[in-house]
Amino acid sequence: MFDLEANIVSLSDYLRSGGHLEEADIVELENHLCDKIEDLVKNGLAQDEAF
Repeated sequence: MFDLEANIVSLSDYLRSGGHLEEADIVELENHLCDKIEDLVKNGLAQDEAF
């Protein structure tokens, strides 16, 4: 089964490992991603499709 939270953590860790983004920027990207996924799920997509 798709684990949305684990995939978001994995993406965030990948962004951190690159060393090019500030932590605040990564957190902001996570928040935008979560908001967009929530909107897409409300419109009928599965979490994995929205991700």
